[in-house]
Amino acid sequence: MAFDIRAVREAVRRSRVVYRVHAIQRMFARKISKAELTYALDRAEVIEDYPDDKPYPSALLLGLTAR
Repeated sequence: MAFDIRAVREAVRRSRVVYRVHAIQRMFARKISKAELTYALDRAEVIEDYPDDKPYPSALLLGLTAR
């Protein structure tokens, strides 16, 4: 099974993204808003795919904001 960027975009559009505590802490430290992250995820490109990651496939994404 490969990482599905379309599923990520759909989750973003439907506001079905769950922010873990660690992610929120990193966003706060880097002054990244949820709106900026949503914008970047909706337009992200897959740079590397890790289909064998456990427990789910993952990927390295490139997502730029409008800053």
